[in-house]
Amino acid sequence: MRNQMQENKNPEVNQVEKMENRRTVIPAADIFENPREIWMLVDMPGVAEKDVEVHFEKQAIRIAGKIVPPDKDWRRTLREYSPTDFERSFKLPSGLDVAKFTAEFDNGVLTLHLPKSAEHQPHKVAINTKK
Repeated sequence: MRNQMQENKNPEVNQVEKMENRRTVIPAADIFENPREIWMLVDMPGVAEKDVEVHFEKQAIRIAGKIVPPDKDWRRTLREYSPTDFERSFKLPSGLDVAKFTAEFDNGVLTLHLPKSAEHQPHKVAINTKK
């Protein structure tokens, strides 16, 4: 086995080494809405928090992340964990309070809270009785 790995004659290793190009994946997402905010969950397994970016421009939010292989001084003998880019964009409705957007990243799941501006939230109208 050691000779096969050193000489790179193992057919499985040769096949996997051909997968050198990065692949792009559209991450799964769930979006929820209530009268006060939009809440988004975006699944990016294997992505480190430092490799996640969120940008908002022209009523669209763009979410991107990347899996970066470990930078070690080792010789690879099998490659199934390929470098991957995650990217997805969503068109958002008007009336959001961009300054209050927040993002959290935990266990490969990005959670976005996109509050609606006060003028776009429902308000209860007081009813006065005539005397």
